Amino acid sequence: DLIDKQENDINSIIKSLDKQYIDDEVNISTDYSKKLQDLSNQSNDKETQLINDLDNKLSQQLQDRIDELISNGLSVDDATNQANDEMQHEKEIELDDIHETIRNEKLMKETILKNRLDDELDKLKSNYETSKDIYLNGLDSCINQRKVNLNNKLKQRLLEKEKALELNNNLSDSEKLEIINKE
Repeated sequence: DLIDKQENDINSIIKSLDKQYIDDEVNISTDYSKKLQDLSNQSNDKETQLINDLDNKLSQQLQDRIDELISNGLSVDDATNQANDEMQHEKEIELDDIHETIRNEKLMKETILKNRLDDELDKLKSNYETSKDIYLNGLDSCINQRKVNLNNKLKQRLLEKEKALELNNNLSDSEKLEIINKE
């Protein structure tokens, strides 16, 4: 009947909603993973570029420092060794700064991405639950309508039995025998 069809339609829609929710959740999570990988690649590229820039800058400074030390009277070997030691120390300090800066930027961007993911998943779940609740309420309505219909049928049958009983009680014994003989 109509209620069965409505109930089947609603159950099909709910199953479809469940599947769509899972698919959407997987797509959002996959997209997040891809963005996280892209972020990691960008951070690595930026770090490599900064290190290359640092190496270029320090190479130029190294030569300038060697020239300065030689002009101050040091031998070429002594000037080169001293300048290398100074540049190595400076390089270590600047590399630490680069690593720390990249790590902090990456962590900040990862946190932003994670918060966006959480927001998207929360919104998805909220929309899913709202939609599902609407259809579950429709399912409840079908079940309640079925109960009402069954109660009405039962009341109708009870009324018919009461009328039959009343008719039976109003018949004389001879009329009752005549009805029994006809059957």
